[in-house]
Amino acid sequence: MRLRIVHRFLGVAAAPLMIVTAACGMVLLFRKTGMYERNGEFREFIQRLHNFEIVAPYVGTLVAVLMMAIAVTGVALWWQSHARQRKSRG
Repeated sequence: MRLRIVHRFLGVAAAPLMIVTAACGMVLLFRKTGMYERNGEFREFIQRLHNFEIVAPYVGTLVAVLMMAIAVTGVALWWQSHARQRKSRG
């Protein structure tokens, strides 16, 4: 039960950051289509926002650790649920 609370807290904290990362990453996928080939303010802004350098130098690392923690706790919750189901089946 404690793991579920941790996972929920991490999810609520990370959700806005994950949305920003995903949206910027989606825009960055278009870099080879000519959408913003030349180096400029828009490209630099999106890249800095994607890795959160726009906030502080190492915030991107913190966000990555947060996302990994969500993934690990999610797998652990699944494993606990799966083990409980196997145990109840006999």
